[in-house]
Amino acid sequence: MEISQSVECWWRGLQLWYNDQDYMHAIVTWEEAMGFISWANEELFVDTSLKNSAIQERTYLTLHGDTASLSELSPLLLFLAGCYLDAQEYRKARVTLRRCLALASIDAERDSTSNKNDLFHRTIRECIFYVEEDPECLKSWREARELIQYAIKVDQQSEKERLSEIGEANSVPWSDPWQRPGFLYPIINQESVYDRLSHPSWCRLLEERWGDIRNEFHRLIHRPGGARTLSASPRHWPAVGSGVHRGGAGAHDGSVVAPGGDWREVVIFGSGENPQLAPFTSELLEQACPDAVSLARQGGGEIVFSVLAPGTHIRPHCGSTNLRLTAHLGLVIPEDNLGHKRCSIRVADQWLDWEEGKIIVFDDSFEHEVINERSTLRGVLLLRFWHPNLPKEERGIALQKALDAKSDDELQRYSPPSPSNDRPMMLRAMEKSRCTLCSRHGYSSIRLDTRSLTFQCQCGQSITS
Repeated sequence: MEISQSVECWWRGLQLWYNDQDYMHAIVTWEEAMGFISWANEELFVDTSLKNSAIQERTYLTLHGDTASLSELSPLLLFLAGCYLDAQEYRKARVTLRRCLALASIDAERDSTSNKNDLFHRTIRECIFYVEEDPECLKSWREARELIQYAIKVDQQSEKERLSEIGEANSVPWSDPWQRPGFLYPIINQESVYDRLSHPSWCRLLEERWGDIRNEFHRLIHRPGGARTLSASPRHWPAVGSGVHRGGAGAHDGSVVAPGGDWREVVIFGSGENPQLAPFTSELLEQACPDAVSLARQGGGEIVFSVLAPGTHIRPHCGSTNLRLTAHLGLVIPEDNLGHKRCSIRVADQWLDWEEGKIIVFDDSFEHEVINERSTLRGVLLLRFWHPNLPKEERGIALQKALDAKSDDELQRYSPPSPSNDRPMMLRAMEKSRCTLCSRHGYSSIRLDTRSLTFQCQCGQSITS
């Protein structure tokens, strides 16, 4: 099959996807579009990391293939990988991502235009989604860290080429393999952990009133139907990620709890909030740190009472954005009577221990994990607040960009790219434009004119702007 025949298959798949909504047949057709490529032997990469196997694939393609022609198929490869990942076909997703990463990295180094760099960065993010979701990736955080290190290396090479050609710098999305949130905003002087001298002034006020806050925490723990001792989890509290609170939000959070663990919370402010459960704490927070309450109510992260049951391990992961910092006020911290059981949080490469009545502040966009090996519950008041190095006038813009990026990621799952790289079509698919005739928008309104290979609205209006 020649590259021209591959493109024909691509168009046929688009017709099946948009016109017929025959998604499975469309995917099979796109798989046929890749049939002419001589890929490296899949079995060579079973026991290697995704990054290393992509480098081997890249070497093979460079020696045996026309990578300039193949790179045209990279956007379709990336879309297919997302389809496989959503269907939990992890083997297919891994093979496809390896191939896409090989092509995208070659393109990014050879052509540092924004389109090529964007595709490479999207591929890296999809690779991270994959290693975090595939149950066979037992050390997913290590693979994710390795992928970011690889991205930084490719970006540096691309930057060097760009500087030599046009003499100007080009920003890159990652600078630290420990920090890899879903959305990364350019903020100066970011740190993973903040010492007490750099804490907001309201931290001292919360520490002064921590006894009253802990009393409300205890009342919620020990209310009828709750735990009678601190050695048992409060079953009347919702489990993190259960979907029964926060208005159904936060379902993904439960996936980082290792088997056998129990992580529960009560939301004070934010999605699914109930401030009346802790009236003293709620009033104190609204008076002392209104920015934190405001951020929670804007969707930037809930303020909660959080407990970890004995024997719970929260596996390494990164928060969703770097727009905020996180504070933990220690309320109930179990003692280690044997002297070797850990109850700690690791942020990047630094382990921190909680103290009752004391606050720790860290950036949860950096990789972090939590462990409670002791015999009783660990309880904290957890709140997020705006990153102090993010200018106030940028907060609303930055948060909206983060929300838009999340929406775009979801819409890209249902919006396959076209060989013509049709920008008006993609704007419609990503809900950024409407039909001037019927006002429809989104991927479901798109139809393909198979004669002219142009895109139309469901009402027949041509999608041209």
